[in-house]
Amino acid sequence: MKNFKDYFTASKDFDLTNISNNVQFGKTNIQYQIMKYQDVANLGGYPGYLLLMTQRIVIPSKSQYQTGISTTDSYENYPAILTNNVSVTAGSGATVKLRGIFPKTLNSSVNTAQSSSDGQSQSSSSEHTSGSTSNNINTFGVQISGGMFGPAPMFNIGADYSHTWDKGTSQSQSTGNAYDHQTSNVEETSMSIKDWSSFGYVDQTGLEPTWIWGQSYPWDVIQYNQTSDGTHVDLPKFIQDRLLTPAESGSIVLPPSQLSLFGLDFTMRAGWLIDFTDGISSDESVTVNHETHYFTASHAANGSSISASLQSSSTAARATYNSGSINLSAYALATVPNATSINGAAISFTDGQFIYGPSSPTSSFKILSAANNLQVTGSGFDESMTSDFSEPTALTVSFKIADITEEYSLLLKHWIGPNGNGCKLTFNINGKWTNIVYVDTKEGEGGQNNVSSLDLRNRDFTSLNFHDYLIVGTNQIVINIVPLDSSQSTSYTLLAIALGES
Repeated sequence: MKNFKDYFTASKDFDLTNISNNVQFGKTNIQYQIMKYQDVANLGGYPGYLLLMTQRIVIPSKSQYQTGISTTDSYENYPAILTNNVSVTAGSGATVKLRGIFPKTLNSSVNTAQSSSDGQSQSSSSEHTSGSTSNNINTFGVQISGGMFGPAPMFNIGADYSHTWDKGTSQSQSTGNAYDHQTSNVEETSMSIKDWSSFGYVDQTGLEPTWIWGQSYPWDVIQYNQTSDGTHVDLPKFIQDRLLTPAESGSIVLPPSQLSLFGLDFTMRAGWLIDFTDGISSDESVTVNHETHYFTASHAANGSSISASLQSSSTAARATYNSGSINLSAYALATVPNATSINGAAISFTDGQFIYGPSSPTSSFKILSAANNLQVTGSGFDESMTSDFSEPTALTVSFKIADITEEYSLLLKHWIGPNGNGCKLTFNINGKWTNIVYVDTKEGEGGQNNVSSLDLRNRDFTSLNFHDYLIVGTNQIVINIVPLDSSQSTSYTLLAIALGES
């Protein structure tokens, strides 16, 4: 089963390693999801991208928790505070805007409930009825009505008579028994505990989010972190009572929160809008930088009181890591829906749809199909997409597919100049397969109207050409173009590229 979001996602895993002593204290998994976006706010129309980051941080407990009865007079170096900062660096003169973060504030709670009931009922009934009825009813009535018919009055007199005689007997006997028993047991005792809490905020620029996660019960390490001797934290009496309870055989030191005992597993999300208001002159890329701090705490019995300590910023573990350069257009590329001629995976180099175009054979270019599902980059071409081979000439075609049945072909509309004896195109498909196509016709010549077709998938089992060069996901075809005879003046022009049926 495929997750559609994975086509647009860069996934990174990092070990959280303390840069001061090179000791690992946790792991993190980060998902960077990228989508193409056209910013039309403020009557504009700027190309851009949406970057959604989801980061999960897992820090296991240093000591393995032992179930069953236990006794201890101290708890050492358990997780107490975790901070995580994220910043985005974008190239090509991009403008970065933070759109939202999660969580902003978060408290965890635990609810339990308990109740019970038991009931039983029993009933018995008996009923007997017997009797008779006799009715004799006589009725007599007179009706009188009057009115006018023209100038003369009219009267109507009538009479009716009825007699009813009724006689009957009845008898019934009924008995019954009923028994019902019901038992239920529902937990209803409630308890609310502030275990760990989280707060997210942004810096003064409004671009860099930071999350602080801290134990809030039984000891709120963010609120109660003051010290008078520079070593131990001065806890109020009511906080000490949560950590130390009297018993017949002496005081019992109570543990920290359950998350501190078992380990941390937190998830954070943030989203940015990356606009290119001044246009794009090179590959659109971003680098996401992360910095994580991890603080531990300890507490122990000190006579009838608690001695508690919390790491300082200088002694806390610190890890820095980054996503590396993420190519935005490559990850935001949409999937090709099918192999038909209306799938949108077609590019005409005369339509002016370049993200950035070639200005000379020494410059590079990038162009996308209107449906954002076919990307071509390259170098060695001038503004008219003609190469005179004064510089190395190459193309890279990128696209994504989600099926394993459609039969795709790569089609190129191209020709050579009036001089020379042709050129050779070497296709390297997904770094595994190599094919060669020769082009030796001038514009308007050739039975196929200057179109070359390279089959990428053929599902006909009976055919000698049965093959499949494609993979589900991102496919990349690198095309190197060279003249057949370097001693002759040869030129090559590329007009269009499409992905579809041959």
